[in-house]
Amino acid sequence: MARNNGPIQFIGSLGNIRSYYDPTLKKYILSTKGGANKNLIMNNPSFARTRDCMNEFSACSKWASMIRKSLYCLNHLTYKRYFSGVVKLAKVIQLQDEVSTFGFRNILSSNCPTLLKEINFNQEHPFGGVIHDAYNITFSGDKKTVQLGMPGFIPATRLWWSTPFFSYRFYLVIAQLSDMVW
Repeated sequence: MARNNGPIQFIGSLGNIRSYYDPTLKKYILSTKGGANKNLIMNNPSFARTRDCMNEFSACSKWASMIRKSLYCLNHLTYKRYFSGVVKLAKVIQLQDEVSTFGFRNILSSNCPTLLKEINFNQEHPFGGVIHDAYNITFSGDKKTVQLGMPGFIPATRLWWSTPFFSYRFYLVIAQLSDMVW
């Protein structure tokens, strides 16, 4: 991957080179075109493994999209690149399905709800980096209640933020999340 620092900056394609602007990195990125075309991947027997990997990734991204849509009202609190971490968590959950065949494995988040605590929606200010105190998150047996506990919490000494603050708010969102089953 190359970065464009010259006087000619463009978005799109120029010959065999494509360029796009990454708003998070605040840079123009250059790369070359290439690779197999869609018809070859979808029909050639030598790409069977690739198609299975595409199925697995598709399930992970659809599961992650369900989380993203359920938390849309809190999108202003997220960091721009959190979605890849959610897809990565989906893959971890998908790898726990040892019954289904590769390419058609399920994402059964109901079997491992404690892994959902690992999702970090803001890499600049992760919850564990802002709260310098012991906290625990517990799920009820019927999976209908989530509880955040911070015993002995004193905000003046246990909250760390880069700028002074006068008030704070915690969001604990409970959303219904379906399993992805083929």
